[in-house]
Amino acid sequence: MSTERIHAVADQLASEGLKPTLAAVRSRLGGGSFTTISKAMQEWRVLNAIKTEGLESPSRDVKGSVGELSQNLWHLIQQQIVDNLTERLSEISRGPEEALAFEIAQLKELAASQQKTIEKLANMLRVMEKNVQVLQKSTAHKEASGDVSDIQNKLDVILREMQSLKDN
Repeated sequence: MSTERIHAVADQLASEGLKPTLAAVRSRLGGGSFTTISKAMQEWRVLNAIKTEGLESPSRDVKGSVGELSQNLWHLIQQQIVDNLTERLSEISRGPEEALAFEIAQLKELAASQQKTIEKLANMLRVMEKNVQVLQKSTAHKEASGDVSDIQNKLDVILREMQSLKDN
């Protein structure tokens, strides 16, 4: 739902002598988010007030070129104010998209960081699996000689660490 479309509907309602309320605009649009419509209507109200009421200008009783100069300057200032308000309101309405883009970028960074952590943990797990194999072979060898308790304790510690890594 574009701001321009909402403004056009509000203008149309106003030209028909109807008050362009959020509900009336939403109804004429055939739906839409009240939040989106509300933001666009705030902008429309400011712009509409400036268009219909204008800003109070200096007295037109001033004679001569100074009067013309002040009138021209006043109109330039008035136009600059309208332009600045329009630009600022446009920036406000773009806010959610920029915020969403920033959130997406942060999530991508987090995903990349977590992927690196997963790769490190996978490497650690492979190393531990190799150590288990070595210890199992050593245990089999030591069993033949009867000195197994130290190696079995080390093997149990490594197996618990591997299980912990797999669980996380």
